[in-house]
Amino acid sequence: MKKESETFSFVQISENETSNDVILSLVSFKVTNCNNFSPPIAYDKTVWKNGHQESMLLKIDPQEKYAHVFADSFMLSYDLSTKNVAIYEFNQNIIPIAFDLTNEWAFLIGYTPSIRGDFGHPYLYVINLLSKTWSTCNDSNETFLPLMSTQNIYSRDHGVSISINPSGKFIAIGISAINRVQIFETSHIRNCSFKSIDNIQSVHFLDTMGIGFGQSVAWLDNQGLLAVLVYNPKHQLQPESEIHVFQTLTQNNEMQHVLPNFIFPNNQQTLPKNWTSKSFLLILARSNNLMILCDRHKYLYIPLTNAGSRPILSDERPKIAFVLQPKPCVSGTYKNISSIGPCTVCPSGTKNSGNYRAIICQPCNPKSFCPLGASGNIRYNDFLLYKSYNQTFKYPESPLIDDYDDMLMRNFLVVEETMDCVFKLPLVWTLIAIAMSFIIWFIMFLIKRWKLTSVDVHRNRAKAFFKQIDIIGEGELLVGGLASFVVLTIIIHSCWFAHDYLHSYPLEEVNSSRLHCRNNQVNTKFDNALQLPLPETDGTYETIFDMLNKQKFTMTIDLINTGAKCNNITVERLRYMGAAESIIKQNCTLLDLNVTGSFSFDLSTHTDFVQVTIQGPYFIGALRICLHGERGLDEVQEQKRHQLDELDVCTLFYKENQTIGLSTYFSINLIKVINVTEPLTATDDTYYFGRWAPNIRYVDDLSDRDYFKKDGQHLRYASLSTTFKIRLKEEFYFLLNNQSPIVRLYELIFHTFLFIFLIIDIFAMGFVVYKLWCQPLLRRLLSARHNILRRKLQLNHTETMADPSSQRQLSMKDTNAHSSNDLEMNLTTQAASTTIKQSKLSSSELSDQSSLLVTNSLFEYFDKRFETMTQNIEHIASDVNTMRKQIDQLIPDVIHLKQHMADIKKTT
Repeated sequence: MKKESETFSFVQISENETSNDVILSLVSFKVTNCNNFSPPIAYDKTVWKNGHQESMLLKIDPQEKYAHVFADSFMLSYDLSTKNVAIYEFNQNIIPIAFDLTNEWAFLIGYTPSIRGDFGHPYLYVINLLSKTWSTCNDSNETFLPLMSTQNIYSRDHGVSISINPSGKFIAIGISAINRVQIFETSHIRNCSFKSIDNIQSVHFLDTMGIGFGQSVAWLDNQGLLAVLVYNPKHQLQPESEIHVFQTLTQNNEMQHVLPNFIFPNNQQTLPKNWTSKSFLLILARSNNLMILCDRHKYLYIPLTNAGSRPILSDERPKIAFVLQPKPCVSGTYKNISSIGPCTVCPSGTKNSGNYRAIICQPCNPKSFCPLGASGNIRYNDFLLYKSYNQTFKYPESPLIDDYDDMLMRNFLVVEETMDCVFKLPLVWTLIAIAMSFIIWFIMFLIKRWKLTSVDVHRNRAKAFFKQIDIIGEGELLVGGLASFVVLTIIIHSCWFAHDYLHSYPLEEVNSSRLHCRNNQVNTKFDNALQLPLPETDGTYETIFDMLNKQKFTMTIDLINTGAKCNNITVERLRYMGAAESIIKQNCTLLDLNVTGSFSFDLSTHTDFVQVTIQGPYFIGALRICLHGERGLDEVQEQKRHQLDELDVCTLFYKENQTIGLSTYFSINLIKVINVTEPLTATDDTYYFGRWAPNIRYVDDLSDRDYFKKDGQHLRYASLSTTFKIRLKEEFYFLLNNQSPIVRLYELIFHTFLFIFLIIDIFAMGFVVYKLWCQPLLRRLLSARHNILRRKLQLNHTETMADPSSQRQLSMKDTNAHSSNDLEMNLTTQAASTTIKQSKLSSSELSDQSSLLVTNSLFEYFDKRFETMTQNIEHIASDVNTMRKQIDQLIPDVIHLKQHMADIKKTT
């Protein structure tokens, strides 16, 4: 088509069905706007009258100077400016199938009759448009293979197409019968050299038979962007044809084998809902714009759009011509080049809300959930609100120690590691009670020792009180009362432990803080097993089974970081037979300003098969599936022994820096869990608690990363929707958890009293052992020690008596009778005084020893012994002072006696 100012012209070739005359027409009309154009003016000229033409092809050269026509029997060149026609007849019968041309050369592919006459073989003809010379490449049939085709019937299954890029350097030939597109250099083809420099095959189709890959080809630019028509792709039902666009050249103009860049139509570029055309017939390209000729006399025009936008069909009213219009990239995508294709997904760590023309995606905050194709910035703390959680956990193992008496002893002896539990340990409080008892006894001893008469009355009262509470020595001993205070501390802790241990059943009602400081000692033993729901004679589990089967489920799906809205989502119940049933959504929060939201729907049975479809080009960063069910009670029985627990389970699914797959399958396995709680007393009831334990998981791959990496990123945009299929399955078996008390109420009371009496008996036995064994032995040891001390005192007394007699014998030899008599008198007086004192000391010690022998306890013995020792020390100190004075008096006499002896020696 040629445009001159506001005049548009096009050339057509046609044949009169009656006369079989071939007519060449030039049609022109003026257009001022879309609603105002003049009637067309046609210039018709008959160019052939020599018979019917099965196939006629027409194209205008790149300079728009000539229109060239190839038919079965002739070719012609039409000068658009002078309207002159030059026609040339063929010497052989050729059925032209496809051709393309440059300003100088034309390349024609046509069928010629085979030897058998019923099949045709394609050949390539190279025509010099300037000299009108022909050359036939006879070995081209080895390149195209013997494509079988009925000679006089056009067969789409065996179509061949050809296209030359705008620079005229490369030529692409599509052969739909073998689903291949071969690329050659134009200079090689002119010499009939069929050494291809690249092959493009439909490797991403599992079944390539009859798909018509290469039905039509068209170069979009000189950079190697090639569009290929696929007539009947197997992976889609609507439409039956697709356009695959390949980047076949590198930046160095070297050929490369690549997967498609994108496919049209895709989830961003869709066809009208009322689209009636089933197939694309032919594609034409010019200046990066693409024209698609469809069946039922329709065509699509896809213009080149700038970066940040993609061409979409905004007007879907029924018409013949559909022209796509530029629109901004959808959320989670961007486009940094001008092309006819869709926008590409934003890399991880970037986002696009879809409210502007995104040439690049905006960076997300570092601490945020921003996967591939993110529509918004979600703080990581907000993302954690959508975490997975479960309400059914494995029953714990039964305690290793399941004897209550062992529990009591363990409670007193085991030392805790944490300081907050150490001060709650019975052993610690027992030691504190012992320390306080010792302090009280020591204070009372000091009062007696120091003879504090002002507080002695209070001491006597305290002593009487402790004797009164003495349960060890039967009210006779002060120490027994103090020991009873320690026993009382142990009794209090034993009762406290018994109370806590009794109320640690059932497990669901246990205070966790108590368990923390009790070494997780609970009055519960556990048992669990998988069982089959076989009939029972007494119908024990019939009621709880019936409640579980009647519980209604509600499913909630959270879509995290997506551009999908409520009107894009449909929910269906898939049936084994018949059409799918639509399910009404509830509480949908996926609004215009939200990139994260949820919706809910009710499930009719526990074995539903549900499909969630999200229409449109929307990526999903993460998905959470939740299952809810209301709590229930058995209304028939007054005791409410059967209870149905509330169901509230959620599971989060996501892949780091990836999107959820376009088609993902989830399975939910439902397991009945029945918890049986046996009573603490024989008169109480057994309780049955029922709940469902769902196991939500995905099947196959959650993300399509490996799929896109292997088969091409274009498949990310090929699907028109994202689907989740969720199948619920109820397992035939059920899990039975049984918990029963280790010790029941009356048994616990009995064993606790036994433990208390045992503690009292232990303390009483200690006193009895002391009185029967320790006290007599101690008396013998003290008696032996006192005998040793008495013999030492008697020996000292004998030596003291012997010294004065010696002194008297010396004094009798003294010639001075007067002095000798005086000295003898003094020494005799001193010895007598010493003898009297020693006899008094000996008698006092004997009296003290006799008093020690009648003590009744260890504490009284040490008390009296301490008083005796104190008195002895005072007597000894007094004797020492007396002896010092006597020595001071004897010293002058001794000096005088020595002087007197010296004088006697001199005179003699």
